[in-house]
Amino acid sequence: MVNQPYPYQPAPQYRAPYTPPYAVRPVIPQDPKKVYSKSVRRDSNRLSWMVLAGIFGMSFLYLFLSIGLRIFGYPLNLGQFDGMSEEVYFALSCLYYVVGMFLPFLLMTLVSKMSANELIPVNRVGFFYGLLCVLLGAGICLVANYPSNLVSYILEEIGLSGELPETPLPQGTVGSVLYFVNIAIIPPFVEEFAFRGVILSRLRKYGNGFAVFASSILFALFHGNLIQFVFAFICGMIFAYIVIKTGNIFLTILLHAINNGFSVITELWYQASPTDQTDLIQTIIFFAIIGLGIIALVLMIIRHREFFKKTPGAVSPPYSFGRRFAMFLLNPGFIALFAYFVFSTIEFLTM
Repeated sequence: MVNQPYPYQPAPQYRAPYTPPYAVRPVIPQDPKKVYSKSVRRDSNRLSWMVLAGIFGMSFLYLFLSIGLRIFGYPLNLGQFDGMSEEVYFALSCLYYVVGMFLPFLLMTLVSKMSANELIPVNRVGFFYGLLCVLLGAGICLVANYPSNLVSYILEEIGLSGELPETPLPQGTVGSVLYFVNIAIIPPFVEEFAFRGVILSRLRKYGNGFAVFASSILFALFHGNLIQFVFAFICGMIFAYIVIKTGNIFLTILLHAINNGFSVITELWYQASPTDQTDLIQTIIFFAIIGLGIIALVLMIIRHREFFKKTPGAVSPPYSFGRRFAMFLLNPGFIALFAYFVFSTIEFLTM
């Protein structure tokens, strides 16, 4: 055995200092006002895109159904009702309105974390109280025709079109029934679900007054022309206010149906009997509904003053109404919806 001058020493091994499996980052508290601002813009953006999706969804679906009819041999010629029979035309109109407008908001409801009663409020309301709400709303809707007619008059005075394009009225019984369903039944259900259900409920966390105003702006832009904008905005305000005060969306569905139904019946009645007597009866009914609305307002003031008071439990937003509304406007979705409204209005005014 050979003696070694130095005993064997194993080479030292390098050991890195201990580090945790992941770096712990300090939690930086976010500014509540910035979080609030982002939330307003995010919800406005999403809701505006949903409205646009409904508008274009209806248009594309109608085009798709029309092409489908042509493929399966249905003759489509130029003329009234896009070359279809009045029954087929209004049947397609009912279908594309239900599917095209309802589907985007249904999908948003399915992915939303809000409860069904928040999205579609159906709280119980006393019969007399609910009746007064409907009569008051019906009167306000008819009064809203006056500022709308004023806008139409001003447009005509400056050389623009003050007339809205009207769908030719049906002549047969089946076509008339489908026309009534297409105007007085389907839109009240679909539009109330979209605007006073999904949209209003999503915006109430930013204040009830803000939710009423903002949802009414979206409802007015949805109609796509300046004349209906004024009428739809006023109606949207009273519809949204009634939903907030009563917690029941079926009251505004009924109110919406009464308003649209009165318009349809007036058109069909005057077409069947275009006489001065018919015109007089329609005028009497018009002012009778306004009179009932005034009576309902008086009874509300006497017996249901809570209808005009601030809703208990309302939130206190960190920003003024003007700042919140500016946040609501400044997002891609609302800008796109407003651009659609401008182009659609120009088309109506210059045709």
